Amino acid sequence: VQTIKVSEDGFSRVDLRFDVITLSDNDEIIFELYEVEDRTEAGGPPALEKKLREVRLKPARFFWMHRFSFDPVEDSRGRTYAFRVYGTSRGEPGELHLRASGADAYSEGALYINGERTGRDLNFALFYNDGAGEIFAHLKPFRPFPLNRGLFFTAVFLTAAASFGWLLCVVARS
Repeated sequence: VQTIKVSEDGFSRVDLRFDVITLSDNDEIIFELYEVEDRTEAGGPPALEKKLREVRLKPARFFWMHRFSFDPVEDSRGRTYAFRVYGTSRGEPGELHLRASGADAYSEGALYINGERTGRDLNFALFYNDGAGEIFAHLKPFRPFPLNRGLFFTAVFLTAAASFGWLLCVVARS
């Protein structure tokens, strides 16, 4: 379990690094996102009571990084979350090797293994409003003049249609 403090609204993805591992066809990785109270002063493990999202996946046989994308948590700025990642093998809990830092690299949270704080952090990245819909909503297409005018495209289409009609007429008469 890794605790994190989110800095923006629209929290929607966590990228995690794994040690390169081999999985069988029946293995599955489960990512769970929980909202937790900010307990950084207390130092105890987070209470995983309010599950917000869950992502289940069957990864490729060999992998080292995976993106866990989920529906954005709209009002996430300044809140503390915890994500839990574990693997299953044929429905039973299995081993999963995540890459962690050698020290406490992330000051806004902590890594807990079996309920005990480790003084290390997972190797992860957080993303906000991830997904094609959100990205394309903020992009404005670049079309220089005269390509930004509908009249230009109409004139080009009519000219092409007239030229094609004239060409057919010439070919039909010969």
